[in-house]
Amino acid sequence: MEEFIAQPPSARIVGEDYEKMMRYHNLRMEGKEAPLNYQIKARKRTGEEIFLDVNVVVLEDDGRIKGTMSYIKDITESKNI
Repeated sequence: MEEFIAQPPSARIVGEDYEKMMRYHNLRMEGKEAPLNYQIKARKRTGEEIFLDVNVVVLEDDGRIKGTMSYIKDITESKNI
């Protein structure tokens, strides 16, 4: 997972899943409903495709949305069982 740090999500998240992730983020920033837990596909530097579980926390200040923080876990092994 270290290879994902300090890179924009678009560098590793697979096409349609990047679009889904951004759509959810934009909805949240507008104060609209969007899933707080979902799965996406990404690619390692080697090109290997992996599956990630994303859990999002919305950051608010005085009821106003300031941003989000995501906790991401590699679930590839459990998906391949």
